[in-house]
Amino acid sequence: MDEKYNDINKEEIINEQFSQADGGGNFDAPNTDISAIIKTENDSKKTKSKDGFYITKKFAIKYVAIICVLSMLLGAAGGVFAGYLYKGNINTNSVMYQSVARTSSQSGDSSLGLSTADVASQVSASVVQIQTEIAVYSSRMGQRVEQGAGSGVVLTKDGYIVTNNHVIDSAKKVTVITADEKQYTAAVVGADEGADIAVLKIDATDLTPAVLGISSSLKVGDKAIIIGNPLGELGGTLTQGIISALDREITLDGQTMNLLQTDAAVNPGNSGGGLFDDNAELVGIVVAKSISTDVEGLGFAIPIDDVKTVIENIINGIGTQAGSKIYIGISAVDISTNQLAQEYNLSAKGVYITQVYDNTSAKQAGLKKGDLITGIDGTEISNFTQFKQIINTHSAGDKIIMTIIRDNTAKTVEVTLRAE
Repeated sequence: MDEKYNDINKEEIINEQFSQADGGGNFDAPNTDISAIIKTENDSKKTKSKDGFYITKKFAIKYVAIICVLSMLLGAAGGVFAGYLYKGNINTNSVMYQSVARTSSQSGDSSLGLSTADVASQVSASVVQIQTEIAVYSSRMGQRVEQGAGSGVVLTKDGYIVTNNHVIDSAKKVTVITADEKQYTAAVVGADEGADIAVLKIDATDLTPAVLGISSSLKVGDKAIIIGNPLGELGGTLTQGIISALDREITLDGQTMNLLQTDAAVNPGNSGGGLFDDNAELVGIVVAKSISTDVEGLGFAIPIDDVKTVIENIINGIGTQAGSKIYIGISAVDISTNQLAQEYNLSAKGVYITQVYDNTSAKQAGLKKGDLITGIDGTEISNFTQFKQIINTHSAGDKIIMTIIRDNTAKTVEVTLRAE
């Protein structure tokens, strides 16, 4: 049925309607221009383009709606793709989570804080146990290994952990035990003896990092929650108290430090653990060095504001902190007697490598587990003390020549030294 036929039928129908209306209907037949009505109706439904193609209003509306929907979909897809690219160009693992100043926490309304149980549920997984092995030498008893213990706090999902320098100082081996009882051999990334801060690294993923708070916002009387490993065998222990004093100048082992004071119980093994506020944020690193055996109700912590930059610099390898030392990146055992050499099936005395850590001088030089270091720069060594004495006469960037025995064959390896 063509267009002309349709228009004729429409005209007949309208004429019939007007005829009926003239007999008492609602239409005013004499004043109605039927051809005008037909033309208006036709024009409202279609518009003729120059090439003879007709587009109806209904089609135009659908077309515009489809274009809008497609635009939105394309925009959303573009946003997702851009987000994917952005995420792919950022290292989201080695990131410390730090709080920002909150007006609510500064209002003095203690009811805004979390309960102790809530804080514990949020931060317990962020505190780890640290076990160390330290070689002790004496002329009467020779070499022996002493066990040490402390605590640490997880900084990043991929295994950076902060503790006290005195916890790991001189340790031949450092073991980290996480809250789920998994054990990891830790590498010492770096340390600042003056700040009594060290950073460890373990090969782990999806850890629960603590959120670094703002210690400068603390007030005397604020809640203080300590989680650590007292006595070296009670990991995950929580003690609670208040902030007793701010900026307390304390001398520990001949070193003066400005510390937070708390009445929460602190015992040997708590060193390196976390002092948390009632927002479940880390505001201090516990220092459990003893002042006096007769003192009770006194605990101290390094304000987190004082060491944030130190921690970040150690992780990022920026600069050499005061008191830092050369770090090779190995765990080792002294083979200082012929009897020990026989036990390890070795033909000589020296320093036997039990582990080489990633991203270290030792790893870069090609040292391997099982290598026996027998000399440095032509000087023979038979224990780790001699090894460290030679290393500590050098600076970061120096190159040394190590003589090693590997598979019963002697060879030399050049090692470029790095600072902690």
